[in-house]
Amino acid sequence: MGPGVAGIEHVIVLVLENRSFDHLLGHLDHPAGDAFDGTAGHPELGNFLDPKTTTSTWYPVTDEATYTFPVDPDHEHFAVLEQLRTIGDRRNTGFVASYVHKALDTDLNENRRVMLRTWGRRLIVGGVGVGVLTWFWEPVVAGVALVVAVLGLVGVVATRSRRVTAAQEHQAEQVAPAIMAGFTPDKVPVLSTLALEFAVCQCWFASVPGETWPNRNFFHSATSSGSTDIELGFYEDRTIFENLDREWRERPRPGRAWHVYYGQFPPQVFFFTYVLERSIDHTGGLQDLLDDIDHGRLPAYSFVEPHHGLLGRQPSCSQHPGNNLTASRGVDFRSGERLVAEIYRHLQQHPDVFDKTVFVVTYDEHGGTYDHHHPPHTVAPESEHDTWSRRLMRWLSARRYPAGFDFQRLGPRVPAVVISPWIPRATLDSTVRDHSGVPATVRELFAPTAGFLTRRDRHAATFESLLTLDQPRRAPELPTLDDELHALGNPPLFPGDPSLPLDAPAPTAPSSAFDWQLVDLTHAIHAGTVAPAAQDPAGTRAALHAREPGAATPALRRRRIRPLRRQRLRAQDTSTLHQLLADTETALGAMAAEAGVTGPTTP
Repeated sequence: MGPGVAGIEHVIVLVLENRSFDHLLGHLDHPAGDAFDGTAGHPELGNFLDPKTTTSTWYPVTDEATYTFPVDPDHEHFAVLEQLRTIGDRRNTGFVASYVHKALDTDLNENRRVMLRTWGRRLIVGGVGVGVLTWFWEPVVAGVALVVAVLGLVGVVATRSRRVTAAQEHQAEQVAPAIMAGFTPDKVPVLSTLALEFAVCQCWFASVPGETWPNRNFFHSATSSGSTDIELGFYEDRTIFENLDREWRERPRPGRAWHVYYGQFPPQVFFFTYVLERSIDHTGGLQDLLDDIDHGRLPAYSFVEPHHGLLGRQPSCSQHPGNNLTASRGVDFRSGERLVAEIYRHLQQHPDVFDKTVFVVTYDEHGGTYDHHHPPHTVAPESEHDTWSRRLMRWLSARRYPAGFDFQRLGPRVPAVVISPWIPRATLDSTVRDHSGVPATVRELFAPTAGFLTRRDRHAATFESLLTLDQPRRAPELPTLDDELHALGNPPLFPGDPSLPLDAPAPTAPSSAFDWQLVDLTHAIHAGTVAPAAQDPAGTRAALHAREPGAATPALRRRRIRPLRRQRLRAQDTSTLHQLLADTETALGAMAAEAGVTGPTTP
């Protein structure tokens, strides 16, 4: 390590959505040559349509990726395990089969049929059971129960799986090449340039072979509480944010310990109650991040969550394939590139800040896109707990959640670029890493006396070791990214950004489980904080006013998300959900302003 490590005062971590290493950087022409573990020059890489037979259609890796997908790839835990399936001496054999299966399920609406069939079977069992038990002394109740059982039977029959026709199979197979396609560097100019100019980590893996939430949880707490897919509920695990606050209390120092910057309210990190309770003091928008860089106000640790496009709001910039379907023109993907570029450019324009900063760009999970590198084994976090609310929501959603996963296996590779003027150009890092390396590094730099969160971050490789130069690089050695942004068409990043006209979409209902989780979270925040403050302004707001400067934020009253609340939300008109988001964001901002909170609070 170079002398620059001792002077690092800021770490910025931007986590984008659902792209694999091969998909974004596999065709990078890296100076390391054969040491670079990509896909270019490897015609043997690919998948058979049927992984079990080598006589089925072969789909090779190509460099023909586009900004849009025909169908959002599957990335649930069971699907990822199938994608990583080993058959003989062939590994990662199931990406094409998984994508074709997802296309068929989307066409046939199979996921909803499975849920309704499960509930139908429950009604049959429950209705028959209650009918038999009450037949002799409560015939009316028994009759109602048997009617319920009959309705359940009708539901099971009505939602049985449809027979797949040859035409549907053929149509689904037409999308298969998209999952094996990677980008050429000119299509991902910002990330490709930064990967060549700084350090690209070619062995950074998702922490879990599963969906967004458990992987994002590892960034914060080095565990997912036993979850491998999105599970609704608040999480009580100890986080790196808590460790930083404890360090700042015991060893006071200038500046803020941490801040969460997000593109759209609410960020997923609010499901950690520790963060939610301190959200007024410790959260802001993406523009606030750029302003804080410009004015030297960066905290020790900044976690950046992109705009997710919830309820069709634009411009989103998470690069999630589901936001970049055929009709969307891929604006979200290019806006994600611009977000990376804007953060870098603001740092590069302020060398006094850049010299003290490490900027990490990575992705939460691979999102179902192909990667040829088989994930290695790892250590399991000892922290695995469940809550009754999560168990109840799993049952109500009738979703088949995995059981028995030992967390001793990482997920597929994701792109990761570490940026600092103390890093030599074209650094190729082959250290095995996962998301737990983020809290491990932040602890090492800013809270060395704090305990580790779990066994995972205790064993994680930290990335400050990549800062090996004796002197920081200066312009003109550092790229400006002006040409790269011009090649992208300077896509929009903030609402009202006139850089690229967007067709204003009509309000849409949540289109994914992740969208519904964020709507539920908004409702919980509104019910637990904003509503009580409005009903009792002399209580909650007075407590905020009475807070001494530097004192800890008072714990906000929160309510767990109940099944009935979720059912009522689903019945709401789309415009009502939009208003809920706006009301909560505006009211929290007003509460922060009345409390005299300094610095950014809402986007």
